[in-house]
Amino acid sequence: MLWLFVVVIMLVFYLWGKVQLEFIMRQNDELSGEKRILQQKVNALRIKVNRKRRYERIVAKARSQGLNFIAPNRLYELRVSKEELENDVYRKFDKIQYAGWPIINSK
Repeated sequence: MLWLFVVVIMLVFYLWGKVQLEFIMRQNDELSGEKRILQQKVNALRIKVNRKRRYERIVAKARSQGLNFIAPNRLYELRVSKEELENDVYRKFDKIQYAGWPIINSK
């Protein structure tokens, strides 16, 4: 009778291990499928980002918004301090043009 009890206990442990293994294998298959789907989404997003990074597209978009290329010899640096801004030192300029933006009349 004792041997029957031992065999039943061993059979229960064996079957429990098989059930656990089957459960883990199904979870692994599901996660593998989700991983595959996420990798496809990441690749699609990378393609979109690469398209949006193209220089030609950025230039066309900037020009459509009224931005223009400024030649390097037309770029100037204005050092600004808080005190000078408060005293309106920069009001002496008739026109101010920031890089790529239309000319702004300051007066």
